[in-house]
Amino acid sequence: MGMSNDRVHAAVDRILRTWSLIKMVPEHQLSEVRSSLMNVLCSEAHLTEDEMVVLGLKYLHRGAQGTQ
Repeated sequence: MGMSNDRVHAAVDRILRTWSLIKMVPEHQLSEVRSSLMNVLCSEAHLTEDEMVVLGLKYLHRGAQGTQ
């Protein structure tokens, strides 16, 4: 259980780092997104870290599309 949790945390870190570059905002300003990403990815802990990163970026992209 701990290893999958470590993968989720690592994936969230990678997602936020990438998303901060895409949106050109400091990573620390995306901290409110972290909890929603954790919720989404915890239910997908069977995926590889790379798959979770793709899923998380798609999730954030859909959310950004909805706010425009």
